[in-house]
Amino acid sequence: MEYLLVAALLLVVVLPILAVLPSPRERAQARMRLAAREAGLAVRLATLPTQPPSRSKRPRQLMAYTAQRPPAASGASWRLERQATPDAKLPRLGGLTAAALPPGLSQPLLTFLETQVGKLPLDVEQIEEIEGVISIYWHERQPGTERQVIDFLAHCRQIGA
Repeated sequence: MEYLLVAALLLVVVLPILAVLPSPRERAQARMRLAAREAGLAVRLATLPTQPPSRSKRPRQLMAYTAQRPPAASGASWRLERQATPDAKLPRLGGLTAAALPPGLSQPLLTFLETQVGKLPLDVEQIEEIEGVISIYWHERQPGTERQVIDFLAHCRQIGA
């Protein structure tokens, strides 16, 4: 009986400590974010800017990896997004719909997007550039895929610089 009491007390002390420790997935995501920060990217928790407000559901939170383009390279704002039912009228690049792709977009950037968007992880929900800041919104589901996102943003940063 005394052993059961001691075991129960140990559980009461140890379980709360174990509950606050990060899971293996959380540790892997922390490593992914650290790699992005070390590459000079900003990493933040964000809501998709194009997500319509809903009273019934909380907004979906994703990680946003962002890179600032040089002022001379930044041009028109553009957006590529994953759509559940893609609009047939809009062009598609690598599985993402070009929801906002202005005609004045630089040719080197457009060529890069056409060839490289399809190589990004499948959990990328949206890519956009607004006022020279390129952001990739994604779920970080697969450790190791952060390198693709980091390289993509690094290359975008160099185009037109």
